[in-house]
Amino acid sequence: MTAITPEDIARRPVRWIPREPPLEPGVVYARGPIAAALVARMLARDARKLEGLRGVATGEGLVVTGPEESLPWCDGVLYLGRASESSTLWLPCRIQPDVPLDLYERAVRTRTRAKGSIAVIPEHGLVLGLRRAETVDTEWLVRASRARQ
Repeated sequence: MTAITPEDIARRPVRWIPREPPLEPGVVYARGPIAAALVARMLARDARKLEGLRGVATGEGLVVTGPEESLPWCDGVLYLGRASESSTLWLPCRIQPDVPLDLYERAVRTRTRAKGSIAVIPEHGLVLGLRRAETVDTEWLVRASRARQ
């Protein structure tokens, strides 16, 4: 019997299968019109309800991290959580890769050279670094909104 390596994982397509129970959300991801709606929803919040949130706005989408009870809700967003096997890999709450998570994480890091926490968005084939997350406040939301236009 031969051992599976991260290189093996990187060479084969990973399937995503249901996860039970789902992970607790700590990240929300949105893109396109859904990202615009998410920003609008957060701008409508009282500034105190933004406390504890951090965000990254890129051409690929908008990522907001924070405590589950503080994360904004909006139709069409994807919630990500952290599996107990990884302290830095954020995955969709309701699905998981069909390979061992430690090998998957090593393969992702090898392929992307990502450092720190990363968000994996399998639906769009994205891996987004969270190292540059900034404090989410009204000013950040306005900049994020302009960057999305």
